[in-house]
Amino acid sequence: MVHHQSVTRAAEHLGVTQPAVSAALARLRRHFDDETLHRVGNRYQLTPFGVDLRQRARIALTGVERVFAARGTFEATDTAREYSIFTSDYTTALLGRPLTELLGIRAPRARLRWLPSIPDLVARRAHAHRPRCAARPPRIRHRSAERDDLPRRLGRGHRSRTRPARTHHRRPS
Repeated sequence: MVHHQSVTRAAEHLGVTQPAVSAALARLRRHFDDETLHRVGNRYQLTPFGVDLRQRARIALTGVERVFAARGTFEATDTAREYSIFTSDYTTALLGRPLTELLGIRAPRARLRWLPSIPDLVARRAHAHRPRCAARPPRIRHRSAERDDLPRRLGRGHRSRTRPARTHHRRPS
């Protein structure tokens, strides 16, 4: 309230109602048996105890932030997370099985969800789930499937070099 100079604006900033902020201030006053905050003209001002309480609260909140910011080391074998991968059909066909199999070995409890990289779907998912990582392919010029040299670039041992590519044909309706 000192920062905003208004109970209503402080409530909006906190995402609560104005009566909730007023009730919280009343509880603080009763608990500490101090006014903590009072009006001087048209401004709010902290009492000497309120100034001390503000400093202590900052120190306490800094400690709480450190607790929640701390992360243990990541162990793939222990994770049970689900990872959503937005990708093209081509990339899913090429990398889907090998990545899923590798994940099954290295992180048996983790799950992969392969989703089409439709821009609207990606935007909605990213907004709702705040992705930890995002990868965007480099600019690739269009090539016809006959001249695609991706298997050559993947190396001799990659299985896409040893078996023919699958072709999906749509039946006429």
